[in-house]
Amino acid sequence: RKMSSNTSDDNSAFDAERYVVVTTTHPTTYGCNRGKNWSKAELIARSDRDATGSFETREEAIKEARRIRNKSCYFEDACEPDPNEYTEEEWEDIAEDEGGGYVFTNSDEPPYHSSHLGNWDNDEEETVDVMTRGEFEQQQEENAAFLRREGMKRRYKFTVQHKIMELQIKDAGR
Repeated sequence: RKMSSNTSDDNSAFDAERYVVVTTTHPTTYGCNRGKNWSKAELIARSDRDATGSFETREEAIKEARRIRNKSCYFEDACEPDPNEYTEEEWEDIAEDEGGGYVFTNSDEPPYHSSHLGNWDNDEEETVDVMTRGEFEQQQEENAAFLRREGMKRRYKFTVQHKIMELQIKDAGR
């Protein structure tokens, strides 16, 4: 899986205090994963994280996060449509057809979790959040360091088990 930081801005203009929208797609413990208890390392390794945009204010980033959420298939039919995206006639038709009852509205603050919709057939869910570029990069670095430590632990455990088996074989005279 990937842990990327895609932006439309030139990376040389990187500014840790600007806001980004972070979309994370991660496995569930239901759907085809029913009963699976993911370790932290498995969740990190099996999740896709993308940071998009570069916004001066949190409010601008939240507006983009709502747009991303509303367009995502993980949040389908659960989001209040943005009236600015429709003509007055279209909006009247939508309001009449939908009748409200949305799980997510245009005034909700992130993070947005598709798991709140309770679609227990989903194999993956999506979270849409807003944070600074610096916060996102720090989380990415922490996740990568955690995976490195877990890999070293696994290699050490394998090496110890292998050495024990070699000694047992030697003691058995084979």
